[in-house]
Amino acid sequence: MMCVINFKLKDDPKYKLVIAANRDESYNRPATPAAFHGDILYGTDEVRGGTWLGITKTGRIAMITNVRNLEEMSKNSPLSRGDIVLDFLKSDDTPEDFLMHLRTESKDYGGFNVLLGDAESLYYMNNYDNKIEKVTEDIHGLSNASLDTPWAKVQLGKHTLDTLTGNIELDKHTLLTLLQSKEKTYDHNQHTGVGESMEYNLSSQFIELEEMEYGTRCSTVILITQDGNVHFVERTYDRGKFVFDTEFNFKIEQ
Repeated sequence: MMCVINFKLKDDPKYKLVIAANRDESYNRPATPAAFHGDILYGTDEVRGGTWLGITKTGRIAMITNVRNLEEMSKNSPLSRGDIVLDFLKSDDTPEDFLMHLRTESKDYGGFNVLLGDAESLYYMNNYDNKIEKVTEDIHGLSNASLDTPWAKVQLGKHTLDTLTGNIELDKHTLLTLLQSKEKTYDHNQHTGVGESMEYNLSSQFIELEEMEYGTRCSTVILITQDGNVHFVERTYDRGKFVFDTEFNFKIEQ
C-alpha cells in the first residue's frame, strides 16, 4: 500500500494533477517495479498480485493506503486491498458506480483509503464510514488515517507541495526531494496504537526501520499537464538506498 500520498488536483496553470507518493512495506516482501500491463501502468505486489497505484493510457487513476490502528493489527481479511486499484483500472464503471459497489463488500478488506478517478475529478472513500466524497480542487494529503487528517507528515507534505507547485520549474527532482524527507516530529494528532516511539519513527515522509526490516520501498511521482501529457516516475529503494528510476511518458488517449 501507499503510506503517504501528497497531491494537487487542478487549481494549477500547468498541471491538472500532481501526485507525490511513498509506498512503505516490509523489505522482504517481493514486488515488481512499475510497467505497462496492456494499457495499465502499475507496480505489482508479488505476494497477492495487486498494486498500490496505477494509471491507464486513457487517464483512469487509482491509489490506496491502509488504515493503521489497533483493530487493523489483529484483523485477518479475506480480500486483498491491492485488487481494488486493479479492479477499477480494468473496469469501465464511473468512479461513483465503482465505489457504490465496493462499499457493499468493503468490510471484507483490511482498512483502506482509496482515491480514484482521473485528472479531471477524483473520488475518495474509506471502509470505516463508507462515505463517497468528490475531492475538491486543491492540495490534499492522505496517509494511514482519513483524507486530510492533520498529521504532521500530511501537513508538511501539503505545505511543501503548495510551495513547490508555485514554481514553474516543478519537476520530478523537487517532488522526489519532498518524498525523501526524513524529518520527524512528535505528533499529538497521530495516535494509532503502536506506541509513542513507533509513532515518532513513522512521522516522516520517508521511513527507515532497519531493526524491523521495514521502510519506504518506492516513491512515485505523476505529473499530468493541462494538455494531457503524463510523466510517471517510480524510484525504487533497497533498505533506504536508491536503486533505480523507472520513467514513462505518454499522452492520455481520448
